[in-house]
Amino acid sequence: MAEQVLIQFRADKALKQEVTEIYEQLGMDLPTAFRMFMKRSKQVRGLPFEAVLPEPVVREDFMNAFNALRAEAADLPEMSLDEIDKEISSANTVQGSEVINAINKYASSTITVTVKTKANATGKAYTGAYTDPGVSDNDHVNEAAMFSSTVSANTNGEVTGITFTQK
Repeated sequence: MAEQVLIQFRADKALKQEVTEIYEQLGMDLPTAFRMFMKRSKQVRGLPFEAVLPEPVVREDFMNAFNALRAEAADLPEMSLDEIDKEISSANTVQGSEVINAINKYASSTITVTVKTKANATGKAYTGAYTDPGVSDNDHVNEAAMFSSTVSANTNGEVTGITFTQK
């Protein structure tokens, strides 16, 4: 038998416990796992697993994607007040799912979409995408609920707001 030596090193206590449990499930103790690691390192003459850095995230990639989305959005036609009003309130009532679609489509820094639910009669104003706060929240939009809608415009006829009120 080869001469034995003691190897000591410091490790995070929680990490050691987690790794110990993993190796116990595999039927071995931690010292056996480390001996296997060292023997495999000797066999492959290096780390017994691939150790590479991930591909760098290039800010340019994000900017290209952002600019592509902006270019795509620029091709969308501007809608008039009448077109938006017709699209939203053609039936004078819409389902909650259509309210969510309208928030995601129209809410912006120039158009505020306000939703008044039975639980929140004063309403919540959206200037960006809808994020569901959860069924128990007063601002939750029930996709099956029915809403009436009104469109607001400034003196130039530019849409400034859309209000949905739950019936």
